[in-house]
Order: sequence, then structure tokens, then C-alpha cells
Amino acid sequence: MRVAFLHPDLGLGGAERLIIDAATALAARGHGVTIYTAARDGARCFADVHPDRPAGAVPAVVVLPPPIPRTVAGGGAAVLAAARMTALAAVIVATGRPDVVVVDQVAAPVLLLRAAGVPTVFYCHYPDVDAAGVAAADAVGVNSEFTRAAYGRAYPGAPAPAVVYPAVRAVGGGGADGAAAAADAADADAPLTLLSINRYERKKNIPLALETLAHLLRPDGGGGVALPPGAAARLRLLHMGGYDERLSENVQHHDELAARAAAPDLAGRVTLAVNAADAEVAGALACATALLYTPTDEHFGIVPLQAAAAGLPVVAVAAGGPLETVADGVTGWLVPPTAAAFAGAVGRVLAAGGGGGGGAWPPPPARASRSGKPQPHT
Repeated sequence: MRVAFLHPDLGLGGAERLIIDAATALAARGHGVTIYTAARDGARCFADVHPDRPAGAVPAVVVLPPPIPRTVAGGGAAVLAAARMTALAAVIVATGRPDVVVVDQVAAPVLLLRAAGVPTVFYCHYPDVDAAGVAAADAVGVNSEFTRAAYGRAYPGAPAPAVVYPAVRAVGGGGADGAAAAADAADADAPLTLLSINRYERKKNIPLALETLAHLLRPDGGGGVALPPGAAARLRLLHMGGYDERLSENVQHHDELAARAAAPDLAGRVTLAVNAADAEVAGALACATALLYTPTDEHFGIVPLQAAAAGLPVVAVAAGGPLETVADGVTGWLVPPTAAAFAGAVGRVLAAGGGGGGGAWPPPPARASRSGKPQPHT
């Protein structure tokens, strides 16, 4: 079967990771798979689809920047994204029709594809998209029960979409990075790294990660959180996020975070990484003490699954997608979006012996049930 994926921009994010992994899995099963996109920047994309990857690598990637700007006078991004994706769909129809097209994020091109008789699946990350395009799709998938409920409210009377959870690649034992984390857990001088992974967007609430560290470092001794002896001196925060200098919000928010990180109570304790390579992210997941996942009402959020696969405990906001991916008290904690609540959960991780992919974290890793929800090993 010939399958085409249509995605607006192959950057660094959960949506891109989902599309790449789905395309790769289909190609591994013998299907002919091509990802069509309007933008790909080698400085901010996953290695799987990097412009310099070996010739003949799968899945195939076709980059066709249409002659349509991203914005006009700083506005019109949504309308122009719809136009860019529809232009991509026109190329697909004109150059050879696949057996099915999976349209991601932007629903507008579904109308053209269906008018041309091309079977189309729309994958909806959240129902804030063109209703006509969504309704025209042969099938609709969503990324979580949270999104399915929102879909029902946005499109009353529409058939319920299928929940198709994103997946992550299994991590086996942590490898060399896992061994390093285990060694660090026994080293009284090694940093205790709190890891945060999210794009530099204000809705991701990254400041909560910085304020959690500040709370743990308060002069009153952990802000009321009982920390093991010497733990406060070892605490660090590493934030890794996708960063696009074309987007003013990314630039501004990074600068805001850098200014907060330079304040006296956090100086020298925070690292803000941009567009980290896949291997760097994997190494961070293997060696960190805990993952701080800060968004509220995230539609799904693939990072907690990546952490679970690495054996890393997760502290996440008790709202949205993490309610379906974090087993509270087993693979991490679901708490209110406050620095005090997050700090309290970090204190539990430290009191239990550390955390990290090296095996210091006591609870067993999660496995996915048939419903996709994490369950402990039995």
C-alpha cells in the first residue's frame, strides 16, 4: 500500500515524532511511505529525517516549500498554514495518488483530497481546526481521551473519533548512559538533574520548572520539603526545547527564562538547551533524576512516555494527557501546577533513592496496556 503523510513542518516536537515513528513503522511492514512537508530545517529536526541522512533512507521525505509565506505582517498564520498544506495536497494529487493520505494537524487539505477521490485520514491533536475539513475525512483519529472529549464538545453530533495513542521506542536497560546514571547515583558529588523537555512556548509553563528548583533551594531548607543531606547543593535543572528563531514567541520566551535563570537564587543551576540532538535527549533521559512535565491540559504529551521508557520518574500536572500516561505513585506523581507541589514530589523521588534510567528509581518501569494506559509490571 502507498501511504502519504502530510505534515506542515518537520521540526522538533511530539507531533513530528509521532508522524516519523508511524511512517517508519509502516515502511518496516513493507508499505511505500512518503512524508510530504512544507518545511524542514536541518538545524531543528530529528535525525530520522535530517537532510544529510543516507540516500534511500526510509521513510522518504519530500520537502515542497509552497510560494506562500508563513505570515503576513506578523499575522494570518492559521489561514496561511491552511493554504500551504492545501498546496501540498495539490502536489500529491497531481504527481500520483497514494492509496491513503494521513493529514496531520491542519485539516484544510482534506477537502481537496476528498474532492479528488483520495482516501484520507485526519489525525487531530486538538479540535481547534477547520470543522469542514475534519468532517470530510474518511476517518479521524485523536491522540487521547482528553482530546476525544474536547472533540465531542467542539463538534456535537459528529461520530466519535478513534483514540490512537502515540508510541515511543522501547529503551532497553539504559545502555552506557544507564550505567553512568547508576554510577552517578552512588556518587555523593554528582549533580541531581531535574529534566524538562518542551518547546519554548509560554503555554508549556516552563517557568514552573525553574520555580520548582527555586523552591527546593530556599534558605529555609527545601521550602518545607525534607531533602536528603547534601541533596540541595547537587540539584540542577536542564531544560531542552525546540527553538525556531523565526517565531518571536520562542525567542522572547527563551530570553525570559534566561533572565530568571540568572537571578541570584538560581544562578549557575539552570541550563537552557535548544534543538538538542536525539542522542543528547536520550542521554539526558537516562541520567536525570526526575522529569518535570509542566504544561496544564496538554492534549497528550509524549515526553512522559519517553521518560517511562527510560525508567525516569515523572512529575506532571494532574490534568490533560498525563492523566492517561502517568500512573500516579507508580511511574511518577500527578500534582497541582504549583512549585510547592512539584517540589514535594521531587522530594519523594530523592527520599526513595534518586531516580534516573540507571536503575536507582525503586518502582518498576511502566508497560502499556492494550488500551495504551501505563500499568505496572506483574
